Amino acid sequence: MLSLPDRYPIPDVQTCADHLQGANIFSKIDLARAFAQIRMSPQDQQKTAIATPFGLYEYTRMPFGLRNAAQTFQRLMDSVFRGLPRVFVYIDGILVFSRITIRPDIRIFGKPQIQFLGFQLSDSSLTPLPDKVNDLTNLPPPRNVPDCRRFLGMLNYYHHFICNLASTLLPLHQLANQPKRQPFQWIPGHDAAFQEAKRRLAQAATLAFPYSQAPTQVIADASDSAVDAVIQQRHDNRWVPFAFHSKKLSPSQLKWSTGDKELFALFSAVKRFRHLLEGQRDLQFCTDHKPLTYAFTAKSERSARVQRQLAFLSEFSTNIRHIGGANNVVSDCPSRPPH
Repeated sequence: MLSLPDRYPIPDVQTCADHLQGANIFSKIDLARAFAQIRMSPQDQQKTAIATPFGLYEYTRMPFGLRNAAQTFQRLMDSVFRGLPRVFVYIDGILVFSRITIRPDIRIFGKPQIQFLGFQLSDSSLTPLPDKVNDLTNLPPPRNVPDCRRFLGMLNYYHHFICNLASTLLPLHQLANQPKRQPFQWIPGHDAAFQEAKRRLAQAATLAFPYSQAPTQVIADASDSAVDAVIQQRHDNRWVPFAFHSKKLSPSQLKWSTGDKELFALFSAVKRFRHLLEGQRDLQFCTDHKPLTYAFTAKSERSARVQRQLAFLSEFSTNIRHIGGANNVVSDCPSRPPH
């Protein structure tokens, strides 16, 4: 008997970070025996039957391990907390953020910084937990394809903090996606990518929270195999990043011209973070590909794809500024895969 998958969305920490601007007091509550607070429907209890020496037993409360348990509980929590400001719920974890000091209790209340979902939250920034980073950076090289996929999955949790991750991980993705019958071979190129990824994680950026009125830049760059970008804002007379974007190019995209790849680098970054960029009054696109700065004024014929991408970007800004490759430090650090 198969259960149909419940597609109810589970939020992630990036969704949480998007709402933390201005907060300086954080509180965390973890619910005890969370799933057990939901009664099983009588007609579904038989699906949970377990055999014991004393007979068959059926759950009357929702246990862990059911296919749709997390989605069911997230839906309930969203229903309970809907309409409450400054509350973020991730399954059985509740984060309350505010600008006021509240009375401490047995839980974690009234702290200027807090650990939540593997991250350190403070009044102005978001960083990976050092313990989690150490666990990943101390991992030995993968011995098989499942190990490789497991490492990529864990590293992907922190991909918003790492510059040019897609380019760096390209050899490992190729290894993880090799045919099943092909033997697993760990070569120097794989090890170089593995060590570089861990080094970049150890030096992961501290991300600021976005402000709606701060000057904002999207700095993009394209390599032969991937596109990369950083979204940054000017805070206290200095530019600070609040998100990195990195995307591997598909086989058809690899055939594009350099100009098309550079445009796609901007397009994919803005599309990924459009919810943060909409309404920004002072938004600027930056590229080290000078011909792209004339994209909105050039009279040459363009493909339908390029026209769609430019039309999308024009909804946010038509200001494309050229920066020299040597000055494209954040987005080009470097954007080439290790050899």
